Amino acid sequence: MSSSSDIMHDQRTPDDERERLAETTEQVSALLKKISDPATSQQDRSEAEKELDEKTSRMKDQQEDAADAQKRARESLGKAAALCTSAVFETAGEAELMDGLAELVPAQWEDEGVKDFWKAEEKSDETLDVIAQLRSNEQAHGPFEVVPLITALAEVVPRDELYGSMGGAALYCRQTAQYLDDAGVTVSNWLARGGE
Repeated sequence: MSSSSDIMHDQRTPDDERERLAETTEQVSALLKKISDPATSQQDRSEAEKELDEKTSRMKDQQEDAADAQKRARESLGKAAALCTSAVFETAGEAELMDGLAELVPAQWEDEGVKDFWKAEEKSDETLDVIAQLRSNEQAHGPFEVVPLITALAEVVPRDELYGSMGGAALYCRQTAQYLDDAGVTVSNWLARGGE
């Protein structure tokens, strides 16, 4: 629901999309309160849980619709990949990132080990400069190739979690996936929508 708030407060979100998303998000919030209320009967709780599944699915679709309707400039592949990567670093769990990127870390980081991935900066359309904190608490910069990095991140953050975890920043992941798809590289299912 925090992603809904971020998308609704983004001035690039059109009013009609903002209103639809706000309404559904309020419904999801009300259902969560009902489910967690000890005074709610088991039957009412069961019905609310079923309705919550449907409303949550609708909210995710509306998050995506609202974010997609925003007027954002089309970035270069390198810039979009860097923005996407940084957004994933901010929102994904450390354990998932460490597992997903274990095979990609530069050789000089392997002995020390990575404590946390911080952000990525564009070097070119093929390479990003990834900034991480090593286990020694030293800050390190390392080159990561865009294609293996983005395909690994797509495994860390599945398509159905993109907008819910990253809000509008998910558009950069979709934009990166589109660039790579145009070049013949499939990025998980980041371009597919709702089981397409």
